[in-house]
This record gives sequence, C-alpha cells and structure tokens, in this order.
Amino acid sequence: MTIPFYFVALLALIIVPSGCASPSAQSQSPQRENSITALETRISSRVIETQFSGVVLVADRNEIIFERAFNVPSLGEEFQVDVESQFPIASITKSFTAILVLQYVELGLLNLGDPVAHHLPDFSASYADRATIRDLLQNRSGIPNFTELPGWFDTSYKETLTPDVLMSELASLSLEFEPGADYLYSNANFYLLGRIVEAITDKSYAEALSENILEPLNLDDTHQVYDAPDFPMTAKNAVRQEDGTYNHIPIVNPSVFDATASISTTARDLFDWQAAIYGDVLLSAERKDLLFDINMPMAWTVGRLPIETGHEVLVQTYSGELLGYNSMLTRFPERNAAVIILNNNDAGYDQLAGLTMEIAREIHRKAGGSQASKRRH
Repeated sequence: MTIPFYFVALLALIIVPSGCASPSAQSQSPQRENSITALETRISSRVIETQFSGVVLVADRNEIIFERAFNVPSLGEEFQVDVESQFPIASITKSFTAILVLQYVELGLLNLGDPVAHHLPDFSASYADRATIRDLLQNRSGIPNFTELPGWFDTSYKETLTPDVLMSELASLSLEFEPGADYLYSNANFYLLGRIVEAITDKSYAEALSENILEPLNLDDTHQVYDAPDFPMTAKNAVRQEDGTYNHIPIVNPSVFDATASISTTARDLFDWQAAIYGDVLLSAERKDLLFDINMPMAWTVGRLPIETGHEVLVQTYSGELLGYNSMLTRFPERNAAVIILNNNDAGYDQLAGLTMEIAREIHRKAGGSQASKRRH
C-alpha cells in the first residue's frame, strides 16, 4: 500500500518561534547540533504562507533530536503554548483504543471474530450480529460515521446526547456495505469498541485505558478531554473565523468522543507512547503484526512513503482534527524515528502532512537515502 498522495503534498507553514528550544538539543554533540540546526532550517524554510501555533517533536533512532513550541504573537497570550502544553489529539485516540482492545484479545476476554452483539446484547442494530471486532478495528464494518446522524452538526443536538441516546442513534443507521466487504472510516467503530471494553471490564473506558496503558507507561500528562478543567496546561484552541480572526470555542459534550477522540496529551507523552509500541510491554509481536498489517491495518494508516526518487520508507501514521486542534503522529519504524506535530490554531491536515514530509526527507537524507536502516519490528 502506498500512502495517499495528499500526505506527501509539500505545503508551506508560517511558524513563529517561541524561543522554547528542546533541553536535550542544548546538550548535544557538535555533530548532532549541526543536524538539529539543519532540521530547524528545513522546518523554518516552510514558514511562508500560514501561521502555525503548536509543538513539533522529532525523534531519530529512538532519541528526541528536536522539540520546540511555536507561537503566533498576534493570537495573544491566551493561545500561547510551550513544550509542556497538552493538546486534544482527536482521532489519534483510536490508536490507543486499538491497542487496548488487542490487549483484551491477548487476555482471552475478546476474540477478533466476536460479533458486536456478543458483548453488547442490548445494542439493537440490525448489523450487531454480523459486524465483528475485527471489522470495527479495521474500519470495515460498514457502519456510517457520526456525521451521518441527523443533527450532528447542530450544537444543541450534541449538547443533549448521552451514551444511551448515542447508542440508540447508531443502532438506527443503515450499513453502507456488508461488514468486511469494504473500508469506511467511521468514529462509530471505535465508539462501539469503547463500549465493548466497558462491558467486559465493568470499568469506564478512561479507567481501563489508565490501568492498561497510561499508568504502566507513566504517561502522567495524558488524560481525557472531559477532564481538561483539572489540567491548566491544556492549550486553548484558536478557531479560525470567516473574517480571518480566531476565537476560543469550548468542545461541546466531549464525552460523545469517548474512545474515538477523547484523549488530551503532550508531544513528549506521545513520543513515549509510540516508543513503547516497539517493545513487548503493550502487545506481543503477533498482535503488532495485525495492528500494522500493510493491507488491513487496525486504526493506523500504514504504507510506503516516497522520500525521494527510488527511495521509499515504511510509514505508520495517524492524524486528528477537533475544533481547531490538529495533530499528527508519524512513525518510521525502519529507523525508530517519529514526527509529532500538535497544533491549536486550525492549521489543517495538509499543512501538518507537508511539514511531516519535509522533516522525513531531512532525517532520511542524513541516513544516506537507500542506506537507511532495514530493521523491522
């Protein structure tokens, strides 16, 4: 599978430095300092068209080589961020949920072939006895996205949603195709997976996630969006208005994003999260092969990315977008590299993808093109 063309679009960003350089960058060897300078120059060369507020973290060989916050002074103090700021990461939450579900598969509490009805017997959807956990994880259930729910884009509709009402609404939807027959990205898949986790553990999704992933990895700056008031380091979103100005707009009823887009975290915690996937703390090699299957991955987008002519690299990526917040986590497993971009002023997917591509070219260029590491995980 080749990563979609729109990921490799090289789009410009205007990035205004905040002066928050990575502490690790300040203690590097001269050779590494030169690499970091080249990387910063590469990033800064893309700062022509659109202002960007957020954090960029780059790791190579499992070592952070660049970590910096960027601010747009014209946005004002209210929207300023630093490297410790916490950002809602929207759909990247699904990468956590996928591993959580596979952990319960390893424990024997779930089987990938289990139909939804097996664990949610009160879910009255006509497809509940045909759509399986595997289908949900691979976005191949045929269940439409939340956006197909009547009134989804009406704030008053979302304000009154409860988990039971949302389940009832999802049950009323008609499949786009028979489970397993095709691919359709849908938040409904991972919302149902979250409810299945709650059913088999008798715990909330947040509790299960914390016990199985956040606490073992010491991800102390990772939490649920609906707990944001208790975490003053949460970056405020600056949502672009039609007249070009920016307003802060609170997320309405964030509990409806449980297991689909409910996590808020830092770039450093995201680095630790993705680094842990290389080991066996979270999942066995067998389950990780399923997770990152290049033809039918679970949650992630997986494929080969053309870095330059005649040179492609393996990529595992996920992005998220939620009311002004944009995020992208991209892993290059053949060299234990990662690019993490967190944004709070509506930068958009294309800009994050373009910046990721620029950084990917830089870190692979110093690896000698086709001589990049061939290690597989």
